[in-house]
Amino acid sequence: MRSPGVKLAPAGISLRELVDEYCGGMQEGHALYAYLPGGASGGILPAELADLPLDFDTLQPYGCFIGSAAIVVLGDRDRARDAALNTLRFFADESCGQCTPCRVGTSKAAQLMEAPRWDNETLEDLNQVMADASICGWARRRRTRCVACRNTFPMKSPDLPLVDFKLDGRPVQALPGETILQAADRVGVEIPRLCYTEGMRPDGNCRSCVVEIAGERVLAPSCCRTVTAGMDVQAQSPRARKSQQMVLELLLADMPERGYKWNDRSGEAGGEHGELSAWASRMDVAARPQLRALRRAQPATDDSHPAMVVNLDACIQCTRCVRACREEQVNDVIGYALRGAASKIVFDLDDAMGASTCVACGECVQACPTGALMPKSLVGSQAVDREVPSVCPFCGVGCRVTYKVRDERIVAVDGRDGPANHSRLCVKGRFGFDYAHHPHRLRRPLIRKPGVGKDVDVARDPSRWQDVFREATWDEALDFAAGKLRDLRDTHGPKSLAGFGSAKGSNEEAYLFQKLVRAGFGSNNVDHCTRLCHASSVAALLEGVGSGAVSNQVSDVAESELILVIGSNPTSNHPVAATWMKNAAKAGTKIVLADPRVTEIGRHAWRVMQFKADTDVALLNAMIHTIIDEGWPTAPSSRRARATSTRCATACRRSRPSAWKPCAACRRRRSAKWRVPSPRPSPP
Repeated sequence: MRSPGVKLAPAGISLRELVDEYCGGMQEGHALYAYLPGGASGGILPAELADLPLDFDTLQPYGCFIGSAAIVVLGDRDRARDAALNTLRFFADESCGQCTPCRVGTSKAAQLMEAPRWDNETLEDLNQVMADASICGWARRRRTRCVACRNTFPMKSPDLPLVDFKLDGRPVQALPGETILQAADRVGVEIPRLCYTEGMRPDGNCRSCVVEIAGERVLAPSCCRTVTAGMDVQAQSPRARKSQQMVLELLLADMPERGYKWNDRSGEAGGEHGELSAWASRMDVAARPQLRALRRAQPATDDSHPAMVVNLDACIQCTRCVRACREEQVNDVIGYALRGAASKIVFDLDDAMGASTCVACGECVQACPTGALMPKSLVGSQAVDREVPSVCPFCGVGCRVTYKVRDERIVAVDGRDGPANHSRLCVKGRFGFDYAHHPHRLRRPLIRKPGVGKDVDVARDPSRWQDVFREATWDEALDFAAGKLRDLRDTHGPKSLAGFGSAKGSNEEAYLFQKLVRAGFGSNNVDHCTRLCHASSVAALLEGVGSGAVSNQVSDVAESELILVIGSNPTSNHPVAATWMKNAAKAGTKIVLADPRVTEIGRHAWRVMQFKADTDVALLNAMIHTIIDEGWPTAPSSRRARATSTRCATACRRSRPSAWKPCAACRRRRSAKWRVPSPRPSPP
């Protein structure tokens, strides 16, 4: 839609009216395909039912309900199958996990729906037990979503166009555009791979994944080769197996005696060279002495970087680090230099890593399969006591992380797949964890010693806190603080107290904090740092899209045609968000940077408007004036919006030129029309 957001509309309005009159219609080139009238918990209805009144009685026969009135609209480029699958994944992560049908059934149903063809009988059994035997109604609504998707969208969801081919003599079906390796993984055929990793562009340079294709002279890399109809692939033929094993042996023969990424975690196959050792163990490969005697010259260790260490003697030139740096993070630091046996990974112009322009995002460390690039805190043994999934505590992008804990200390951080980061991290998220163990960090409550006054002019050593404070128990500290606050309230009145919240807290913590101030202190003097820096944008978002919160995850900039960056330095303040902008720019999206400084994102910008400081309001007003004066945009949906604006002006004489929906007077005037029930199709 052109203008999604929070809208105020009368009950009984149809989805089509809501989209056309409140949301500016569908975007150009998109058509309405389906909608979810009850948010995440309701069913899915096709576009043919878009004229149904959105009320409880009308939606009930279709297995839907209004719920919290959160409506999800799907365009003709979306798939109902994906919407149902994403909902199941959400429920699998967010349900309470108390009852077996919900906890186990939801996860299994999501895995079944990931297959190209659905096992309808098993899905129906799972849905039925979730509906009949779950504790709460959450799982019952999941059944509605699956059944609606299967029954209403049979051709566009489970029955996808598939490609038939043979893999090791057995018939296999692949999705259009799927590679041989991806299809093999899905059906359980094991093919080694080193240069390939999920989420990156396949390169096909290691050649450990080669397979034999009938009618072709040479072996083909399965990570790059797309499946075609009638293809006959042999992944485990003697010829393919011999080449796979020989590639692994050649690489293993050049490895140093002592590796940097040991496979010593529980359940791993052993070896000291990461994924290379793991695949060699699975394929029963060992480097013969004749090849080990011809081992290449071993480059010296580069430990010039404060957080990472480079050991190119363990490098297999898979270029995963190059793609991570140049294509994922778009930092353009790591490259591939020289030719033949002398070719190697370099930083900038073959500089030491610490002297290069590396921004320490660590994407290369996470991508490296053999330990040639490692965090200094986790070289060698990879065994940890536990791994803790969490969210990065720094900026507001919301990157998911996994903390690796050993001896009750964080030793490393990996990016975890999530909607905001898709496993990417920046220097803060990946290496900024030492504060958790800093000696100055407060771990226990402290109470000021009697007789030690507060003197801001006295320079004190933070490590000698004992000179000023004494340790206390939590009960003692809470009683002490509550008593002092109570005394102030009783002596000087509730308005003498105020509370200032922190942007580092969660929504739940913010709610409890304001409740403490309002109910506990009896004061409405509660504030938050976001009010100062975000108040203007909240007002603008409320006016423009109907919600003061961000409407989309930042990776959605990939769908934009133009990105305007003003008043922001994303590469510094939100580096992971900036990577999505840089990815979009590489794909053809135009970035316009408006800033008194030419920041790093300017290197990827289509145009840079370097205005004088304090003239940003004049610049934006000039842009608004030009848009209105020249009648931009001229798309049909914009003409509809201007026509709606004209009708509103005629009705109430107070329409704005930028109005995208009828004003309150026009809505009241036309409310009678909305209350007339539309013809209802027969319930299924």
